[in-house]
Amino acid sequence: MAAAVPSKDKSSYASHTVDGMPTCSWRTRTFAMTAMNEDPDLAQALAARQQLEEVWSANPTGPETKRLQKEEERPENNFPSKFHRSSQKGQGSQGKGQWDAWSQHKWGDNDMTSTPDYGTQALIRSMTKLVLRQEEELNRLRIDTSWMIFLDNQPDGLVPVLQTTAEKWQQQYEANKVDTSLRVILFLAMVKEVASRLGGFLEQEAHVARAAAVGWTSPGDTALSPMWNYQQWNPETRQVERSSRAPLKHQDALQHLETLLARAGSPNTITRFKAARRLEGDHAAAVVPFMLSLSLRSESAALCHAALTALDNNACLKYAALRLRPERGARSALAKEVEEHYLQLSYTDWQRRSRQWQKRA
Repeated sequence: MAAAVPSKDKSSYASHTVDGMPTCSWRTRTFAMTAMNEDPDLAQALAARQQLEEVWSANPTGPETKRLQKEEERPENNFPSKFHRSSQKGQGSQGKGQWDAWSQHKWGDNDMTSTPDYGTQALIRSMTKLVLRQEEELNRLRIDTSWMIFLDNQPDGLVPVLQTTAEKWQQQYEANKVDTSLRVILFLAMVKEVASRLGGFLEQEAHVARAAAVGWTSPGDTALSPMWNYQQWNPETRQVERSSRAPLKHQDALQHLETLLARAGSPNTITRFKAARRLEGDHAAAVVPFMLSLSLRSESAALCHAALTALDNNACLKYAALRLRPERGARSALAKEVEEHYLQLSYTDWQRRSRQWQKRA
């Protein structure tokens, strides 16, 4: 099975074959490579997808991959550096486009540039500092409770599984037969599918050999007990590398998944499992990110936390077209926008931070 990117625009995501095995088109790869320059998570996910293709495909990367890499460097392939929303989005009565148009018509230049009175200035200063301070506190909590999950968007990936599960849950909900939240049902469905695929890994001798070839596994005590390597992203070389963490035994990885299946459904354990975009229809994005959060105050949450910590950044999840990493606690894009707007005010009492920071040798 080879990974494929479903898309409504077949010209942008056309496919070709290499010895009968479908792969992504050079245009798709070029677009993704350009976009991932500003998104390390996307870069890691695409690197994982390439390795996944090598494991699942009978034809690992070779001359064809080198040809695609050369095509990615073509000067005419200057695609946008970021993914943009569809032009049809936000056209409703409360869409951003109409709000911008309304503000431009209703407010004159004089009104927009007028300086508020001292009380309003003081209020804006205090509210800005309070909001950003609260953001920092929440980020500290997210480091201990939250993870980011990245699913490869492909026909044989996990996104279709979650779509089907969500549709069935909706039908049960409408029939008043639901006693478990959708976030729990989706998470358990995802973990169950990962456990099923990983459980059949050793039965696929070709997959076992290719997983070792791409650096996912290391030899264990026996042929039936391979070790799954932990990996990390090197921002300097822009390559996925093996980390210094001791490899995870295959049976231990399965046990951690069983722990999640047994404990994640307990009350007040999963507080959030949410996709960054709707699980409806086809997605043009190569990767669908999910946000996962656990509670702080239950035995089940503690056991799930330990299991997720053991699995994060481990290559065993890549076999199921999934990547897991802990929340980094970075300031959100909206918080950065608030800070930037505040710095541009004439009455701000902040100074722009110096960005001339160099890594210690």
